[in-house]
Amino acid sequence: DFIKVDIQGAEGLFIQGAKKTLSATSPCLLIEISAQELRENKLTPTSIFKDLFNLGYRNFFTLSKNGSYGNKIDIDKVSDLFCASIVVCHK
Repeated sequence: DFIKVDIQGAEGLFIQGAKKTLSATSPCLLIEISAQELRENKLTPTSIFKDLFNLGYRNFFTLSKNGSYGNKIDIDKVSDLFCASIVVCHK
């Protein structure tokens, strides 16, 4: 039901390796997105959001300090400089 992904810029590798599971079970994801760390793996925040969208994820939110949903993220407006400590993703 839930997967926390905090793997220092290798989130794209996780998504590629977990495609079947993410498609079949649709777990809620708590994922760190750091443009700088992704860049080290030749990825961008835009590519991460696109991959998740292609797997059926449609709802993306920042997580506030008190643990509740923060701002909704419009992935069409995300730049390659986007950085969020934690993003909540669900279908």
